[in-house]
Amino acid sequence: VLVERDGRKATRVVEAFAEAGLEVRHATTLAEAGAVVDRWKPDAVVSRLELPDGDVVAELRRWELPAVLLGPPRGETSWPGTALVLANDAAPEHILAALQRLGVRIIAE
Repeated sequence: VLVERDGRKATRVVEAFAEAGLEVRHATTLAEAGAVVDRWKPDAVVSRLELPDGDVVAELRRWELPAVLLGPPRGETSWPGTALVLANDAAPEHILAALQRLGVRIIAE
């Protein structure tokens, strides 16, 4: 699941993920992402750390999924489950590399 409000960035990331053989569902809010997670069990979540409609870290604890979080770390010393933090402007290939480090299988590169 990709949680990204910026449509252009989301398009670039979704295209890169598809080229890597990943199936992606895009959500623009945490509430939408929650509905996706409830219907479809994703392998991981990629999300901005700061979203206007909720606490990403709290949701990740509930979902129990590996995650790549985009944004400046907020001082958390203990991330839920398995999570990596990258800069907000991380390139899609860096996000893919982080997903691989979390154990997500990339089919094609």
